[in-house]
Amino acid sequence: MLRPLDPSKLNEHPEPEGWSVGQVLEHLCRADELYDAPVAAVMRDARPDAGAPTREWKSSFIGGLIAGTLLGAKPVKGPRVFRPGPTPRNGVVEQLLARELSFVTAMDDAATYDWRALRIGSPALPSWAPKMSLGDGFRIHVVHVTRHSKQIARLIAFHGFASVPGRAKRHHSSRLELRLRRCVRLEVDGVVGDQRKE
Repeated sequence: MLRPLDPSKLNEHPEPEGWSVGQVLEHLCRADELYDAPVAAVMRDARPDAGAPTREWKSSFIGGLIAGTLLGAKPVKGPRVFRPGPTPRNGVVEQLLARELSFVTAMDDAATYDWRALRIGSPALPSWAPKMSLGDGFRIHVVHVTRHSKQIARLIAFHGFASVPGRAKRHHSSRLELRLRRCVRLEVDGVVGDQRKE
């Protein structure tokens, strides 16, 4: 899905009103960063639950609504807080890779917590809005990355962006691809971490 790209191509706009590949990557980084604080807060105060991995997980109303919207085929105008600027940060590919590695680790570390009972707020919603479960947060991340990984693949394939040879870049790109593929499998199989979904 992702392969080493000529850095000069990251900021090209194949479609006048569409995002560049770099902007899509920046959007994913921004969205992930804004979930850091609520997830860290709930995990800091939570207690491990030995029986949590055996319980079936069910999405909350608001979490299911967000994930369902992202799973749809129709274009979605994202919340303003998640929108990227005209130019992505330096090293956006490497930063997204690092965040995806951290996400997989965080999901594994949270396996002994009750993902249905722990609640977090969505950064895209006001503070008074209903909260969703921790499992919803993980699932939304998976669905979100999967949706945009397909968008990036279409941009690369349709517009024939050139790649740049280089062992280090291939290494980083392949590692990120493996993590994104794992996310796709989690969503397709209906599984989030070790906790099953109804």
